[in-house]
Amino acid sequence: MDTDIIEIQKPKPVDPVETIVVPEITENEKEEIKKQQEEEEQDQQQEDEDNKIVPEIKKEENNTVNNNNNDDDNTKKVSNVKRGVCQIQGPTRGKPVSGRVWKTPSTKFNSAIKVNKGLQTTFEQKQKQREDLKRMKEKQNEIREKTKQDKIDMHNSIRENKKIKEENIKKSEQVQVINNTLKLKKLSKKDWKLYRKN
Repeated sequence: MDTDIIEIQKPKPVDPVETIVVPEITENEKEEIKKQQEEEEQDQQQEDEDNKIVPEIKKEENNTVNNNNNDDDNTKKVSNVKRGVCQIQGPTRGKPVSGRVWKTPSTKFNSAIKVNKGLQTTFEQKQKQREDLKRMKEKQNEIREKTKQDKIDMHNSIRENKKIKEENIKKSEQVQVINNTLKLKKLSKKDWKLYRKN
């Protein structure tokens, strides 16, 4: 038997950034590979952000007997902190003054509200509304003027009634004419109020 010598070439070390395209891969497999790559990129970005945001956790329990349990606790704490951190857009956020790194920065509430413009009215409807409003304002002005005029008339009638009453009182008075002015000089101030000049 002839033995053929087959040379096996060692594969060249592949840079992890480069992707090798194999022609025999189906489209479904390509999509899965792309998804995996995107997930890896997202995980890498998340880890980069977490490294910037997550504070170093103090290892206070190193002196205890169970070192393995302590390591598990520390990893749990880190994972809990990582879960609480959300992706922040824009510049990296430093450590807050309050020390509460797990709190997410507040966003403007007004930007979240979407206001409906409502039903759009036609030009004819707007014209009709304007005319109705104009008529209503005219009616209001008429009513106000009428109430003002009524008040003025009422005050005038009250004044006239007072004048008539005073005249009637003067007519019905019994008057004593004083011809001698020397008597007036002897009167006190209280008595003077009772007298009147004609």
